[in-house]
Amino acid sequence: MRCFTTRFLAIFVTVLLVATLCVSASVALASPVNSPSSIDPQAVLAFLKATLVLIWSYAGVKVIVGHVLINVVVALAAAQYTKTMDLSKLAEFLTQKLLPFIAVYVVCKAFGEGAGLPWLAPATWVIIESTLAANLIDNLGKLGVPLPNALARVTGKRSEIG
Repeated sequence: MRCFTTRFLAIFVTVLLVATLCVSASVALASPVNSPSSIDPQAVLAFLKATLVLIWSYAGVKVIVGHVLINVVVALAAAQYTKTMDLSKLAEFLTQKLLPFIAVYVVCKAFGEGAGLPWLAPATWVIIESTLAANLIDNLGKLGVPLPNALARVTGKRSEIG
């Protein structure tokens, strides 16, 4: 049930973000010289570039991307160590973790700023980072790295270190 709810939330927020971008682009980029339904391709590219630059300018996005890359490296090492290497899981991880996490963070940041809820983006960031940290701890455990029991309890695994 938790997996379904997480996927549903990620898909919902991603669709909301894409719909918002599409509506914003169509309203902002309609050429006043031509008909209202005419959109300038150069303006669309400029809008997308500006949107990506804006998203990348958020420090929280940079940290999430960095943490996801660390998770990918450790997960690949764990898969190689346990001889369960499957590169299709890498694409699955990136599409089910990286993109939804960034989409959720950006939407919460924009909504929080617009609705006067300055705590929303930091709270979302803490939840995302906690999830990524739990994944990292789990993968380190798969590599055989001894973890203190306090950390091992996060993933529900036992460790030899007290």
